Amino acid sequence: MIFRLFKKKPTAEDQLRDFIDRLSQSPAEDLGLAVATVEHTANAQFIYGDFYKPQAVLKDRPEVIQLALLEAQRLQASGLEVLAVGWIVWLHTFRAIMNPELTPLAKSMWTLLVRGAPYAIEQIDTLVPLIGFELQVENPERVPLGFE
Repeated sequence: MIFRLFKKKPTAEDQLRDFIDRLSQSPAEDLGLAVATVEHTANAQFIYGDFYKPQAVLKDRPEVIQLALLEAQRLQASGLEVLAVGWIVWLHTFRAIMNPELTPLAKSMWTLLVRGAPYAIEQIDTLVPLIGFELQVENPERVPLGFE
């Protein structure tokens, strides 16, 4: 138990690198569901602004970083890891705005995600039995401003 006190907590960069590694190992078809959850998260959270303009969202609502972290953790704890991916992507995106040294990694993340865009529409109803609704996916090819 005492050794847990000294365990190094992963940095935002460590977490992003780990996430990118997982994305890079996934076939494009599997990334379709990830892209669908990213798009759904952005579309369902319109009260915070347009997630595809992350600089503006953070300017108006800086608490969105904490919200993204808490939502990802809540979904993971509820067994909805696949929905948490949407929040995780946005968390890394917002962190990259606040920490420009993360921007190249976040751009790599979005480049990998775009590979799944052609398969995202097919995934809209995949989670209906689990969550009870279709994902809101309109334009899965979109990439946030500054991450093209």
